[in-house]
Amino acid sequence: MPFCSPRCRQIDTARWLGEQYTIPGRPLDDEELAEHLPPQPDEEE
Repeated sequence: MPFCSPRCRQIDTARWLGEQYTIPGRPLDDEELAEHLPPQPDEEE
């Protein structure tokens, strides 16, 4: 296991969720982002 304890795993997860860790790369533009998101249901009022 890569973690010494459950506490270490929780700390690492919190850092990812808090965006303290990032994966390098260029940001996606809106069209590219839309291609990777699941389809949204149409909202009807």
